Amino acid sequence: MVKKAVSTLGAKALSKTKLQITLAQKTPYFNYRLATELYPLNKQFVEKYGDKYGSSAAKTLSNGPFNLKGWTGSNETWSYVKNSKYYNAKSVRLKTVKVQTVKDNNTAQNLFASNSVQVTTVTGTQVQADQSGKLKKNLVLTKQNRMAFLVWNSKRKATANTALRQAVSYAINRQTLVKNVLKDGSVPAKSMVTQGDFTNPTTGKDFNDDTGNLYPYNLKKAKQYWKQAQSQLGTKKVTIELLTADVDVSKAVGEYVQSTAQQNLPGLKVTLKSIPLNNEIATLTKGDFDAGSIGWTSDFKDQLIS
Repeated sequence: MVKKAVSTLGAKALSKTKLQITLAQKTPYFNYRLATELYPLNKQFVEKYGDKYGSSAAKTLSNGPFNLKGWTGSNETWSYVKNSKYYNAKSVRLKTVKVQTVKDNNTAQNLFASNSVQVTTVTGTQVQADQSGKLKKNLVLTKQNRMAFLVWNSKRKATANTALRQAVSYAINRQTLVKNVLKDGSVPAKSMVTQGDFTNPTTGKDFNDDTGNLYPYNLKKAKQYWKQAQSQLGTKKVTIELLTADVDVSKAVGEYVQSTAQQNLPGLKVTLKSIPLNNEIATLTKGDFDAGSIGWTSDFKDQLIS
């Protein structure tokens, strides 16, 4: 660990209530992060729990309009209770917000329709149905800074093969995936940067208009790369396991990738394994996988780290 003098870190306390921060370069999202993600912590409280800090409601300290209550770190229900010590508590109208995790989308929608919950998220075919159904007036479509993608294990022989990965990528029709599988207003990815968030400051064009479509659907190239992969791997048949989260949307995406890859790349077998998201992330982190379907949502707009 490299230690440096506090005076060299670009932060200086001007008084008990004022902190001056000097940036090494322009950072457009800095004010946003400072207001929403970076905040002082009670040193004694954090040191008391160490790496367990934030792992449950009892081990979490906050100074916002609500306090977290009843969360053990693994349970599926908890609540946000009005913080009487919040600096602008008089403007906080809600006393309690109850949260319930429901993995099945149909169950979540039925709870909303029966007024058992006031806010929920719907996906896929539910969006299509609700746009013309009885819940039409309650439906709000909001695009997120979210990118879904496949990750490959480069330490396993088959999935380390670049040609195999390119074959699968070219075999996936992303337009069909968003239109016929997701059905929720998602758009096909053209790069690892989400569409509609970043523009060329000179032309005003979207970032992806400048880069072009880096992930096109091209069966001819898919088959060419698959033959190349078979030759390099020394076999006509390859089996890989695709890991997904155990929620409807993730499983549907996995099934589409499985179907289109096996149909267009004869000799490739894709098996599916769906597990809770936390377990999937842990499995990916350990490297105990062939391929995985996962997504990432950026907290602020910066195409370099989106």
